[in-house]
Amino acid sequence: MSEATPLFEAILIRMFRVWHAARDAEQPLLPSILARAGELGLEPVAGVACASLFDLVEASLGRQLVPECCCSQTLSPDESALVGLVRCALRAGNVHTTTEAPHGLS
Repeated sequence: MSEATPLFEAILIRMFRVWHAARDAEQPLLPSILARAGELGLEPVAGVACASLFDLVEASLGRQLVPECCCSQTLSPDESALVGLVRCALRAGNVHTTTEAPHGLS
């Protein structure tokens, strides 16, 4: 995939809102996001990747991401930033790293 599509973006935001709602409800995050991934016809790895991305972004920012209301068709500033991050990553394509960063992060 070279560019994020509106459907891809909608799925990303839906996954984020489910992940955030589970955290707010003090429910286990991974089962919630994996269940939603299955409902959306995604492989479990997609749910794990989304949860990892959200965790990584929050850790990098040092704060919790803020979603828009679960039924809103508009995006919060943080949701817009998540979409932008994924768009940027897709444009970058395969990025190679060195053994100095075996985890793949710059």
